[in-house]
Amino acid sequence: MRAIRIGFVFAIVFFAFHNPQAAVTELDPTAPLTASEKVFASALGQDATVRIVAPTCSGSIKGSGFTVDGQLLTNKHLTLETDEIKVDRLGTPVLRPVLARSGPHDIAVADSVGVRELVLASTPPVRGEPVVLAGHAGGGVLQVITAEIQAEVAGEAYGIAGRVLLIKAKTIGGFSGGPVINRQGEVVAMLQGYDYATGLTLAIPAKTLSEWGSLGPIESGNIGAGACG
Repeated sequence: MRAIRIGFVFAIVFFAFHNPQAAVTELDPTAPLTASEKVFASALGQDATVRIVAPTCSGSIKGSGFTVDGQLLTNKHLTLETDEIKVDRLGTPVLRPVLARSGPHDIAVADSVGVRELVLASTPPVRGEPVVLAGHAGGGVLQVITAEIQAEVAGEAYGIAGRVLLIKAKTIGGFSGGPVINRQGEVVAMLQGYDYATGLTLAIPAKTLSEWGSLGPIESGNIGAGACG
């Protein structure tokens, strides 16, 4: 009887390795995040997201940013009136010049501040896919929330060139420039704004972020404020 049981177990193992369709099922990308996936994506968002404070003519504007390939990415609308931003990380602010920005795509680039780097996703998310959003809500303490991808649409209606991701989540000022992270820990988009008419959050897809250097028109170098007269 023992020999039969061992043979039966061996047969199951052999079948599993030689019939992968029976042994492995493809994960449904729209399945809810497991507890471990949520912890993983949230931890990445907490480690990698920085607060950005930019001077304006009337005071300052606050948002978020994250680093990819040694470059800090954020929104251009946070840098409209300055050529230098203050980046806060763990209570230690540093100043970084704005290296380049694309108005049509609402992207700004600065040097990294030595925080954990994130990786851009190579494939776009699908409708219903769960994601994690990280940002300094109201310019204060970092917040991480779970959300769901609604759609990817043309950005023209929102005044943004290229495509825009719509996300089922309510965000406020300060989230701008923060990362949208999938269950694999990849950045699928950068937060851009909130549409009060639809109740959806807007984000710039990873594909656009990966091509920022060739989007044009890119303003490079020491941009200068100039807006305060």
